[in-house]
Amino acid sequence: MLVSEVLYRYDSSVIEKISYQERELAVLEEYGELAGRHIMLSNGRMELLDANPRLYPAQQLDCYWVGGDPQPADAVAYVVEQADHRFPAYLESLKSPEHQAMLEQYGNILQRGDNIILVTNHGDTIDVVIGLAGPHCMLDQQGYDFKTGVIISKMISRVGYILEKGSPSIPAVDALKVGCSDIFLSFPRTDSMNRSKLFDFVTDLIDTHNRNIRDLISSRQRSSTGYLLGVAGSGSTDKQNPDDPSTYIMGAISEGTIKMMQAPSTFVLPMAVWLDDEQPVFRFCDLRTVSNAHEAHGVMEVIADTLNQALSEKKFVYNTKAIGTTALGDTIV
Repeated sequence: MLVSEVLYRYDSSVIEKISYQERELAVLEEYGELAGRHIMLSNGRMELLDANPRLYPAQQLDCYWVGGDPQPADAVAYVVEQADHRFPAYLESLKSPEHQAMLEQYGNILQRGDNIILVTNHGDTIDVVIGLAGPHCMLDQQGYDFKTGVIISKMISRVGYILEKGSPSIPAVDALKVGCSDIFLSFPRTDSMNRSKLFDFVTDLIDTHNRNIRDLISSRQRSSTGYLLGVAGSGSTDKQNPDDPSTYIMGAISEGTIKMMQAPSTFVLPMAVWLDDEQPVFRFCDLRTVSNAHEAHGVMEVIADTLNQALSEKKFVYNTKAIGTTALGDTIV
């Protein structure tokens, strides 16, 4: 019997009787179930890693950050291309005069020590990573001095990525080290998590975990080095409306994520991403600052509007009342 099945039989009032290791393994088992759904849709590019925190330290229940080992832009581009074949065309599009002017603006902001948070919708597991890799590679090639971080779900610690056919997978977290100084592993309070009784047993750990991420990101934002941070505005993937499959509902961002956007010397760059072979979308929206919750929700609304303009046969709706779809958790203060 799985550890998670045993814990489901407990009442949360006896949580002190459940060991740290039992809770850790139970969470990993649950994330294995959730990751399996994404792996099935990955066209063979992902596989499930064993639940083994000793072998894969990112799986440890209290691991909220993994330090990267950023490589030159060419190496980053190679890894990202293996992950998604649309990346080379996207990267090439950034060489246009229009995009070069935008990149110069972003580069100057980072060079002077200010920060940019690139915010995407979340139609695919890897869309924020693909979207972030474009400006990261171009700005790195152009000699700007900055650091890059990305927020991903803790669930990704159970995912292995197959970079080349026939080769063994590597932990997806390790693949991200090539382009990022910081990989933040959040416990997003998605609707899947809210439906799971299991997470009642780790609520205290989740709150501390996500708060540690917020504190470390805040430290990066206060640093004298410019910081480029990628985050999917909602912590769960955009959901198809069961009554109208052409309509996608984008989950709401949380108070914690909104506060991150309002940090001093920080700009927000909305980006619409849709990983589709026939009609891929990689569109930057206007750079902006965010001073309140209304403006933060406006970031997601402009992404939805951009997707609606680009994909006429689909409709994207930003739902500010969606439950628990957030990058950093609803209870962070």
